Amino acid sequence: MFWKCPQCGKKSLRVEGEKAVCLACSGTNKVYPCPQCGVRALVERIPGGERHPAPRYLCFSCGGSWAAGEIETCPECGRPEFSTEFEELIICRSAAGFYVCRKCYEKIFRD
Repeated sequence: MFWKCPQCGKKSLRVEGEKAVCLACSGTNKVYPCPQCGVRALVERIPGGERHPAPRYLCFSCGGSWAAGEIETCPECGRPEFSTEFEELIICRSAAGFYVCRKCYEKIFRD
């Protein structure tokens, strides 16, 4: 099955394991589960120096697109999630905290 390539727009993108490869432009992207539809079809678009801002993340299953900052990658699990789905994790009172996705936050405090 071929999908529409987020780089060139042609319907020649094929998923090969954890990568999406376009047969038309040879673009290669890592594929993640989409935080909106759950299908492993989210790719991070490679910035190309366009004059107008383009979506940073595109899902070739549900068609969703998000700008930089709307989706972040969790430093704990590596999954992209909506920016609103992060919690600050503070290791101790004197340390600066960092943000992890809610799934990882709940897992850390559940264990």
